[in-house]
Amino acid sequence: MKYQILIFFSFFLFSNLLAQEWTIQKKVHDQFENKGNLKSISPFKYSRRVMRKDHSDPSYEVYNLNPDFLDSVLSLRPKTLEIVIPSGSGTVLTAQLILADLGNIRFTVNNREPVYDVIAPVIYTGVLKDEPRKNSVRLTLNENYFSLSVDAPDRNIQIAQSKDNESKEYILSEIDELEQKPVLPCGTLKEPSSQGHDGYGAGQ
Repeated sequence: MKYQILIFFSFFLFSNLLAQEWTIQKKVHDQFENKGNLKSISPFKYSRRVMRKDHSDPSYEVYNLNPDFLDSVLSLRPKTLEIVIPSGSGTVLTAQLILADLGNIRFTVNNREPVYDVIAPVIYTGVLKDEPRKNSVRLTLNENYFSLSVDAPDRNIQIAQSKDNESKEYILSEIDELEQKPVLPCGTLKEPSSQGHDGYGAGQ
C-alpha cells in the first residue's frame, strides 16, 4: 500500500509539472545559469545485457547504482544535479535536474484515512542538457526506492530497481517494454535530512 501511495504521488506531481507550458526548462536554466562548469555525475555502472526468453522481445541492460550517490542525495538534498544517464548500447544522455518543492505533504488512503509512516520521496525534475525539443526527466528516490524516467522527443526510458527486492541492480528499458517493476518494501526506517545544498558534482 505504501509503495502504491509513493508511486501515485510521484506521478501525480510529475503530471502537474508537465501540464505547465514547459516552465521547467526555464527553471532549470535559471538554476544552472551561474553554476559554471559543474561536473556531471555518473551514478550508474554497466553490468550486463540480458536477453529475454522470447528472442522476439528486445533485450534489456542491467546497471549497478553507486551507493555513495544515493546516500549523498538523500542526506544533502542538493538543489541541483547534473547526471549522466545511460540510454542503451553504450550511449548516454546528460540531464540537469532541480529539487522539487513538495510543500506540506499529507498521505491518506481514499482521501480520508491518514497514513503516518510513509516517508515522502525526494524528487528531482528537469530536462536533457542541450536538447532544444520538449522533454522531461524525473528522478524519484528514498532509502528503499529509486526510479529515473526520461521522456525524450524520440523515446521514453526508465531505469528502475530490479523485481528482486534483495537485488541492488537496476534495469534500463524503454518504458513501453518494461516488464520488471520496481519494488518498495513497506516503510522506511528514518526520515532523510532536510538540509539543502546549492549543487552536487563529482567528487563532492
